[in-house]
Amino acid sequence: MNIRETVQNYWRASNPVVYFVSDETFQAQTGVERAIDDINEGRDPKNKIRLVLHDPLVGFHFGEFKIRGACGARAALSDLTTLVNPDGRALISLGDDWNPIEREEDCVVVLKGWEQFWTPREPLCSAFVQAFSNILQGNLCSAQWAKCEGRAVDSKLPKHQLDLDANTYIIRGRRMFVFICKHDQVPPDLSEIRPMHVPLPGAEEFVSLVETQWEKLAADPTAGFIAEMPDSDVFKRQVVSSLTGFPLSAGEDALMLSIVENRGFHPDGTLATIERLKAASIARVPGLQYVPRSCIDTASTILPGYEPVQAFVEESTAMDPDFAAAHNVKPIRGLLITGPPGVGKTVVSKQVARSLGKPLLMWSMGESQGSLVSESERNTRRVIDTGNAIGAVVGLDDADKAGLSTGRTANDGGVFDRMINILLTEMANPSCNITWIINGNRVQNIRPELYRDGRVDERFFVDLPDAPLREVILRYHIAKHNFPLEFQGLSVAASLEAMLDLASDGQAKKPRTSGWSGAELEGLVARAARNAAKTMSPKLDIRYMLHLAGVKTPQSQQVASKEDYLDMRNMCADFVQVGVSDAGKSLQASGPIRGTREAEIKR
Repeated sequence: MNIRETVQNYWRASNPVVYFVSDETFQAQTGVERAIDDINEGRDPKNKIRLVLHDPLVGFHFGEFKIRGACGARAALSDLTTLVNPDGRALISLGDDWNPIEREEDCVVVLKGWEQFWTPREPLCSAFVQAFSNILQGNLCSAQWAKCEGRAVDSKLPKHQLDLDANTYIIRGRRMFVFICKHDQVPPDLSEIRPMHVPLPGAEEFVSLVETQWEKLAADPTAGFIAEMPDSDVFKRQVVSSLTGFPLSAGEDALMLSIVENRGFHPDGTLATIERLKAASIARVPGLQYVPRSCIDTASTILPGYEPVQAFVEESTAMDPDFAAAHNVKPIRGLLITGPPGVGKTVVSKQVARSLGKPLLMWSMGESQGSLVSESERNTRRVIDTGNAIGAVVGLDDADKAGLSTGRTANDGGVFDRMINILLTEMANPSCNITWIINGNRVQNIRPELYRDGRVDERFFVDLPDAPLREVILRYHIAKHNFPLEFQGLSVAASLEAMLDLASDGQAKKPRTSGWSGAELEGLVARAARNAAKTMSPKLDIRYMLHLAGVKTPQSQQVASKEDYLDMRNMCADFVQVGVSDAGKSLQASGPIRGTREAEIKR
């Protein structure tokens, strides 16, 4: 939505009220000012539209902070009634140093911070509602005319507003109110006022900002590093991409701070600074967490058994953009990833975001729920607006627990259900710029409407790793701790046999790692690494690891969880199987597209 165009269209259509919902009051006000400037370009100099600013603290002002006596709700209500009152020579006197608002002037009044007057806690709330209801129902924002028989015509009036034959003249010009508020809570009695949410700026709005700062530094002789930039166009696009998701003013602040910290533009430092500030900015949205690109292991390769997910993503990333546009082929909308705890569902989410080249946002809907009226719904829209602005992958973690479960009961007056409805509507929106990833353990507890076709494109079940995959996972984590694959006191060949033994299912009396999750295998390597650090050993002790494997019962084999794990597997029999070595083998034999739909082909 373009504030500038919206204000112009509302003025030309004679609409009395525009209600913008935005956290950036100054930026929204700037859009209104530019709209009035555009309209005034084609108007007679004597008939310019007057822009009037008002906030509850200082009343009417023109960019000067000056408290003029009374302030607060009563003063604001008095200012409102005075502005629409057709009587009086000068409706509002701003002092000797300011030009007063003349009665015949057309005015656009920007009301900032007035959302506090709509809350039921405000004693004068009903008075404000009644006042605005009278203004709208009485058509008091239109130009007011009156007879002037036997009186001289006021020479100050614009010529085109006079009707000399009828001996009438205008006694007050048009009025239009522009609210700039931080929430969309409008009283039901003012149904004529329809809030419009101002979205976060897109990448195109940051391009000129980056180019301007680039040109300034390029002209600076101390900024010689710019000339050494290997590909400046690619770098500038990366900076613009990192700035998306900020409000405009916050994005400008982040860019300037990155320039100060890095003494100009720096190939790595600039992006790192912006990413750090971006994570802090997005964290202000309740329940939302930005995962910086530096936190996603870009050097890692997808593990055997996870190839179906990789092939599914490649269906979108490998598309020819021109061909896709010609045939109206859309990118993937989302996916469901379910499975036992600790099998790497969150890691898969990061891998998907990395493969798609999109930023990753993790959303906890429970933390987005607020205590104030409409706060939860507003937070939900802020999450969606942020995700759309940066074209993010939005992950819904623990969807079977975080309020998204089928058996959820709550005494919240239906607030969470309204949040879910907003989410479901956006997931089905064809113009949605978000890729959704829904994670959960028990698919039977996740609302089916969340993962139906049209909202997600595929459903994956990440199983517990089998023996070949457990070996790969163990090797991965050993290398991550910078230890060799050769164990204490063993040769290379013997170490290989010991690794195969550790990863195997073992025997009934000597179980190894059968039924272990990826997280439990990671913990096993971590304990062995701590033991090596205690003894200052350059190699891991395989005997210590075998001992731990023999005395530990994995969660999937514990009495309290064994039946639950079996139910998870049975409920997802029709999903694409992920996380076992056989999944990768069947995929290589059948090709990527067939492999991702293998479960459906078998049915």
